[in-house]
Amino acid sequence: PGGYVMPARWMTKRDVSVPTFGGEVAEFARLMGWDPMPFQEEFWDVALEYREAPGVGLGHVYVRDQACMTVPRQSGKSVSLLSVVGWAALRWPKMRIGWVAQERVIATTLLGELAGRLLEAGVEVKWLLTAGRERIEFLGNGSVIQVLSSTERAGHGASWDMVVGDETWRLKYSVLQSIVPAQAARPSSIMFLISTMGTEDSEVLNDLVARGRDGDPLLTYCEWSAPDGVDVHDESLWHGWMPALEQGSFMTLEKIRSGAAMFAATPSEFVRAYANRLTRSDASVFPQEWIDAACGRLPKPSGSLVVGVDVAKKMSSVAVAVGWVDGDRVFGDVAEYRYSGPSGWMLERVRGIVQRHGADAVAISYGPAVMVKPELEALCAEEGVELWDLNSVASSAAAMRLFELLKDGGVRLGAMEPLVDALRAARVKTMGDRWRFDRDVVVDQTPLVAVSIAVQVALEIGLQPSGWSFY
Repeated sequence: PGGYVMPARWMTKRDVSVPTFGGEVAEFARLMGWDPMPFQEEFWDVALEYREAPGVGLGHVYVRDQACMTVPRQSGKSVSLLSVVGWAALRWPKMRIGWVAQERVIATTLLGELAGRLLEAGVEVKWLLTAGRERIEFLGNGSVIQVLSSTERAGHGASWDMVVGDETWRLKYSVLQSIVPAQAARPSSIMFLISTMGTEDSEVLNDLVARGRDGDPLLTYCEWSAPDGVDVHDESLWHGWMPALEQGSFMTLEKIRSGAAMFAATPSEFVRAYANRLTRSDASVFPQEWIDAACGRLPKPSGSLVVGVDVAKKMSSVAVAVGWVDGDRVFGDVAEYRYSGPSGWMLERVRGIVQRHGADAVAISYGPAVMVKPELEALCAEEGVELWDLNSVASSAAAMRLFELLKDGGVRLGAMEPLVDALRAARVKTMGDRWRFDRDVVVDQTPLVAVSIAVQVALEIGLQPSGWSFY
């Protein structure tokens, strides 16, 4: 504990006969206020081996122009990449560096942090937040670090000296098909891809893993993961595959324990995130026995009642749900679901429920439902009820709360077919240490999302349980 314990399961061997820029990256990281961990320095040393090439590109070519590292979550992946791109932008003039963003907001936040640290260190940079062209401009030498969307158009129209990608398990080949040719014109170019393991659908990362394990000479590959057959929940074994564990503040035992509790809904997600193992993408959230136990005929709504509204992507369907608390009992049901846009019927249905049952509040979920917020605000003002506009954190909390209620037998749900189908097909989409229902599954999730937010707000208004909050 507190030291570097276990080498990588797979690691491209360092060739000490050739120089490396790895030490320079480590020094840059320290200049930025980061204390590099041994495994990060090891990766940089191997990935940035080079050979002198006077008159070619930047005067050198990399021994391997592709580098992939896969490690468990909370292992400093972002710092590993930020250190590389910041160093490269300062090291040579007019560098064009692209950061492929699986989540553009996250990528923008990370580069904003780097810009702030550069300014504190006395480096003259300009941090531009122009929508679609977020970038750091280095005023002293003309280098640029720019966010690239993970779309088929990423990288088109430009040549890149360096491209990096975080959370590569979501990356598709359609994106690489535009980026790789954009690097061909730069003989000193290199690509860094860092990620935690994904699912069987992670086509790019899975191919990189296979190549790396087979010793592909064109790829730098480093992998820290739990060996097959070990109990990934055994804390005494965690140091064996978590190189950042107890290395400063990146990963602590408390954080991993918290992660295990957070992913109770999806045990396979803990295995993927913290054991760094490939998992199946079709793991069900709700076992059938939970659904059978929860769904059935419900009593007439009473107590603290809340109306929940959710809208599908492209506004293709709408669900109006109700959640209520009667004493220590919690209920949720779909009042109406239509595979059509939110026309006048939705407002009239919500108004009818509010007037008939004396609802305490109306709730809308994070996402497409924002399109109906103005109409619902006006309706709530007319009826004298509160509108709860749940942000992404609150919507995630609602999904996780419903899971806990179903697991513990603490909620009764209606047996309307769209809700039951949504429960059976439910999958999760992780967001850091949280998760929410994945809207991209085949079966429409709006009934389930609407019920989850209605139940959660009803609990907030009715029971006020200690220790649980949206924010």
